[in-house]
Amino acid sequence: MSKSTFMQTFAKKEAMIKALQANYGRISKAADTAQITRQTHYNWYKEDEEYRRRVDNIKYEAFDAFGDLVFDVVIKKLNEGNTAVVNRCFQTMFGRWPEHMEMTNPYKAVIVAKYNYVDKPEDERL
Repeated sequence: MSKSTFMQTFAKKEAMIKALQANYGRISKAADTAQITRQTHYNWYKEDEEYRRRVDNIKYEAFDAFGDLVFDVVIKKLNEGNTAVVNRCFQTMFGRWPEHMEMTNPYKAVIVAKYNYVDKPEDERL
């Protein structure tokens, strides 16, 4: 690879990283912004360890930011008695919680979680 091609690729990777940060890790939107194809991103992700590490960090940062927003909405919906959104949140967010903690916890502690779905506001399990 020539030096100019290397520099162009490097610049495109940096543009994609910034676009991923701005788009909360959404690949399609970021690829459009960086003017690359999604396949190019996936090729870089597969072949370049440093790029993969940076992308993974963005995913977990976005997970944290999005998680805060989701929990605010879930608490509001729970106070309104809407249990469907609460069930979905538990399925989505807590299903990935052990994976998230493994990435952020330097001690690599094993986390086991058990949760019950909320069926109705007057459910005795609450």
